[in-house]
Amino acid sequence: MAGLLGIGGGLIIVPALVFLLPIFQDLPPELVMVVAVATSLSSIIFTCASSAWAHQKLHHISWDYTPTLLIGAAIGAASTGYLAHFIDANVLKKFFGCAVLFLGVRMLINKVNLSRRKLPSHGMLGTISVSLASISSLLGIGGGALYVPMLTHFSVGVRHAIGAAAIIGFVIACFATTGYVMAGWEQTANHAGYIGYVYWPGVAGIVATSLVAAQFGARLTSWIPVEKIKKIFGVFLLIVSVRMLFS
Repeated sequence: MAGLLGIGGGLIIVPALVFLLPIFQDLPPELVMVVAVATSLSSIIFTCASSAWAHQKLHHISWDYTPTLLIGAAIGAASTGYLAHFIDANVLKKFFGCAVLFLGVRMLINKVNLSRRKLPSHGMLGTISVSLASISSLLGIGGGALYVPMLTHFSVGVRHAIGAAAIIGFVIACFATTGYVMAGWEQTANHAGYIGYVYWPGVAGIVATSLVAAQFGARLTSWIPVEKIKKIFGVFLLIVSVRMLFS
């Protein structure tokens, strides 16, 4: 789905881990959500690195504004990753549910952006990036779901928006993962397979399959009606959001 629709895999991975971790891991309930988010972000390090390298070779990354976005992303991700364990698990889950609800509705509506707005100043762009990276770090998703709509809103071409989001997602994942590792170092010390809040066997499984599956999904765009798939996936996200909000 990430390769086909250009979305972060965290929208699927986080709910899946929230469901699976209590079954296969002896984790306290208050740690399940934060472990799911941290593990998802850790896997994004590898997938976004591969994607960013590919976009750079295709010259899809503009270095006029991307450095400003990267600095903001690093600040937002690092601070959020370290402070996220102070947030109540139920609050974090509700926040994820609301965000997924918004993204699902947006995917169903799929309004075409006809604006011709210019990019804001570097200071404002950096501030926006701090906010978006903070949200991404709390949700356990890469930058694509938030940065691509923001950049296209300011008349950046879709290819360049996706290219920038790929390298921004890599920076978010690296800095947020570092924060989650530091924050959870003592909390998961007695649990095998964990470094901080990151469950590394889970990361290995996700990365091993997603690097292949994402490429396959990208190839499907040539013969599958993506707009129809977006509608189906939008409904799926609505179901996920209801599950997260009311379970």
